[in-house]
Amino acid sequence: STFSGVAGNSYTLRWTISNSPCTAITDDVVISFSINPTALSVTPASSTICIGSNQALAATATTSATGPISGGSDNFNGTVSYISTGSSGGLGFYTSDNWTQRASPNNSAGLTINSSDGSSFMLTDLNAIALVANESSTLTSPSINTTGYSSLTLSFQHAYKQGSSGSSGSVQVSTNNGVSWTTVKSYTSSTTGTPTFIADNIDLTSYINLPNVIIRFNANLNVNFSINNTYWALDNVVLNGVAAPLFAWTANTATGINGLPAGAGTLSTSNKNITVNPTATTIYTLTASDPLSSCSTTSASIAMVTVTPTVGTPTAITPSATTICQ
Repeated sequence: STFSGVAGNSYTLRWTISNSPCTAITDDVVISFSINPTALSVTPASSTICIGSNQALAATATTSATGPISGGSDNFNGTVSYISTGSSGGLGFYTSDNWTQRASPNNSAGLTINSSDGSSFMLTDLNAIALVANESSTLTSPSINTTGYSSLTLSFQHAYKQGSSGSSGSVQVSTNNGVSWTTVKSYTSSTTGTPTFIADNIDLTSYINLPNVIIRFNANLNVNFSINNTYWALDNVVLNGVAAPLFAWTANTATGINGLPAGAGTLSTSNKNITVNPTATTIYTLTASDPLSSCSTTSASIAMVTVTPTVGTPTAITPSATTICQ
């Protein structure tokens, strides 16, 4: 059968085979319609140079396919890639846990916590009958390479219950291997509907094109005699990225005349900006490809470089000087 969809959308199709009174058999397939790169342009669109000169060409395009980035995503259903560390202290009787993997449902201080999809999740909590107690726990991602992406979005589901004064949950980012951390979002009040998980997302586009990005969820939980339990539950962390487009160039003149650099005809991010040195007027055509969807577009907008021959050096005039009688 044939199915048509709208670009930018995904569809789940189900085939069902029925033969009553037997149980029906079904099978699903997910079809995604990706968007081709758009807004292709070349600067300059036309230029005139002297033979032997060079011309820089700059390409731009917009891609839209997104996908999870290795190291930044974890659904916490299997072996957890994020690392948990922490410490606690207090006066009186208390129980505390660093970030640990929990089955759903989970009971914390008599409160049942269910993840959104019924699968395992991460939880750090503090429960006390005490004058005061505190728990500091971090859940830290592996190193993430964001090179080659044009935008980043961190999404997750969580439930945060505010403790006593000073309690907070923070999402933080480091670009120097954990020497320092930048807080990109903080929680200082209980999330809506706690203990129900809610979805949240954070724009991390300012951290693109870096070789070593680390994300952590930093919980600082406090309780006292009036507020005796607090927690932060986390699930389905996904770092999605829109990959920067790949570019390739072709020309209407032959190799050795068009002056294209080596590798210009192969799709690569390095072909975003090239320098050509044609020996004859040449028209250059740009192709852009989305590395996540493999969809590509060839530009209808082309760059023309007109080559003008240089004026030759005049030969010496003989004689260089003379005297004429009148």
